[in-house]
Amino acid sequence: MRLAVMSAAMLAMNDVLIKFLMQALPFYEIIFIRSVIIVLCLICFKKIELKNSREKNDQKYSKSIRLLRTFSLALTGILFFYSAIFIPIVVVTSLALTFPIITSLSAKILLREKLGGEKIAYVAVGFIGSILILGPFETNLQSNYVLPFIMALMCGPLLSFYLVSTRYLSKQVSLINLTLEPQIGLLLISILMFFMSPELVSSFKDANPQIIMFFANWKLPVLSDLVLSIAVGLNATLLFYFSMKSYQLAEAPIIAPFEYFVIPFTMILALPLLGETPDLYQAFGAILVFSSLFLIKKQ
Repeated sequence: MRLAVMSAAMLAMNDVLIKFLMQALPFYEIIFIRSVIIVLCLICFKKIELKNSREKNDQKYSKSIRLLRTFSLALTGILFFYSAIFIPIVVVTSLALTFPIITSLSAKILLREKLGGEKIAYVAVGFIGSILILGPFETNLQSNYVLPFIMALMCGPLLSFYLVSTRYLSKQVSLINLTLEPQIGLLLISILMFFMSPELVSSFKDANPQIIMFFANWKLPVLSDLVLSIAVGLNATLLFYFSMKSYQLAEAPIIAPFEYFVIPFTMILALPLLGETPDLYQAFGAILVFSSLFLIKKQ
């Protein structure tokens, strides 16, 4: 449980800090720096755990699933942060948080894991809390922000596949490899985007300035932005590893409800860093999320 809560807090910090950095640096430059830090840290961890017997035998296990898993995480990041350009990050997070429900149901069907009435209730309460957060933003979603709304919703199924496949693969593949592989994929994608940036900037030259910043030409970051980007990488290293570990140790329907903890943590961090002030709907939704998690802890 502690790993799941820590992962949720670190995920909120990762998302808010990346959106904060996107005011100064292109999205893929941030991802490049983050991925480099993660890969370097994981290579060090991998050397320490070379004696682990699974490290020698999992290289060829379920290659297709592992490749799809890497793609799903990369696409999730693109959709999530593109949506966050237009709508508050708390709202994007709430839209993406359909994935605990999908994860629980998928684990029940595909992995034969237990999904009792109490677990369904906990997930449902957290989901209702996340829906309440969308209330004040409803009219905007129906008018000017339909595409970001849809893109944020698409993050849910993608994250569900990523987490359910993590649970499935964790029985045969080392946690280091499960954490490392998607980051290598993100690193390669960010390098590709570096070479494509001039053409993308030209294609989006008449678009919203924030969209242009998403694909902008890379630049040398100032010291403060570089330090913050490195901090994002170190935080993400622990985030992804702890998340993999929690889904290895416990069944997905047990861990999934704790993902809703991302909402209140995001709300708290977005206030000072992004100036996104929560309203009564969002506060009440966060209370529901906390309530469901306290019920789980008591159980």
